[in-house]
Amino acid sequence: MNKVSGVSHENLEAFVRAGVELHVLGQREDRYELKGWARFLSYESEVATVGRLRETYRLDCQVWAESADILRDGGSANPLERAGPAVSAASHALDDCITPVLEALVLPITGRILDVGCGDCGHLLSVLGKHPDWSGVGLDMDPSVVHIANEEARKNDLSHRMRVILGTLSDIDDQEQFDAILGLQMIYYVAPAVRMDFFQRIHELLNNGGAFILVFLTASRDPMTAQYSLLFRLSDGLWPPPASADIVSELEQVGFSQTETRSLTPGGSAVAVVAHK
Repeated sequence: MNKVSGVSHENLEAFVRAGVELHVLGQREDRYELKGWARFLSYESEVATVGRLRETYRLDCQVWAESADILRDGGSANPLERAGPAVSAASHALDDCITPVLEALVLPITGRILDVGCGDCGHLLSVLGKHPDWSGVGLDMDPSVVHIANEEARKNDLSHRMRVILGTLSDIDDQEQFDAILGLQMIYYVAPAVRMDFFQRIHELLNNGGAFILVFLTASRDPMTAQYSLLFRLSDGLWPPPASADIVSELEQVGFSQTETRSLTPGGSAVAVVAHK
């Protein structure tokens, strides 16, 4: 709770209550124009996408309700542990937005990919499944997801082309080089004070001509971003969504020669920043 100690408890409760009500309204197709979102995310049928978005709003409501309970408890428990399942499920709503960004990757014939904060490695598995000569490394700090990811690699007959390791960037050998590095929905785990060191390490591990792809919620007035910003501020080891302009500036300062920012949602609350070495 110390990260929000400057805000009155009453104001935080009011903010959360407003968020719950807003997301309840958001489930109504006529209020949030879910069909418009479905056309924007036109990677599957409109009916299926509307259903997925409604499920995302339901999960968002659940996260808001968890945040309210956490505030009433005085922040005694780790919010991420309580709201984690809903947060994880809701984050998969961006999967269809991320896919075309990854499909646009142009790598050497025997390209190598590093997925930082890989989770279950769903995206890395998908990319390697489509490119039989590429290989990859997944990296995560959660032992349970590392085990799951390695099992998925085995089930998909990809263990000979990928491995998933427990640790951080410092556990990657200096001799290893990659043609692409992914950072999908993981920048919130990197403290702003050390973010440039993190980007510098990414830069060192990339081959010349390589690309770093960073996908994240960006600081904005969007209610979804406000929701997660509050949740992350209440959680140990997490920081609120950064401004995309700050990310681009820091990437350029550590030596990336070209960056491009692509909005992944109609309101621009989620973006992909692609930085080239």
